[in-house]
Amino acid sequence: MNKIAVISKMGSIAQGRWVRLTGAQKDGVWEVELPGAGRRAHAIVLPHPKGAISTTDYGHAMPLGPIVEVEASGTVAVDDDVTPDAGGAVSKAGAGDRRCVGVAVTRGTAGKSFWMMLRWAGRP
Repeated sequence: MNKIAVISKMGSIAQGRWVRLTGAQKDGVWEVELPGAGRRAHAIVLPHPKGAISTTDYGHAMPLGPIVEVEASGTVAVDDDVTPDAGGAVSKAGAGDRRCVGVAVTRGTAGKSFWMMLRWAGRP
């Protein structure tokens, strides 16, 4: 099981809820929020002794895929699908790109590292 440390951006979030990584991370703890309408979820909050995480009580969540650090070959926004280029860096994927390997969970700029969540690529 792959799990990450999380803390709520605001208010409390009950265990078992889907959350979205905001892109903020400090000392290995990811800030999360409820996905809201039209935004993708990245992880689910695991059981917590108090039943919920908050802005002061961190907990753990299980992301949909491993979170890895990669290099951007162009500008990438949080929640952008990303695809590899010929040099091995990643850039924003076009709509329906079947080579998409993941989703950005932090912002990226050309030549700099950023965090992305891996997912399956190469759908037939």
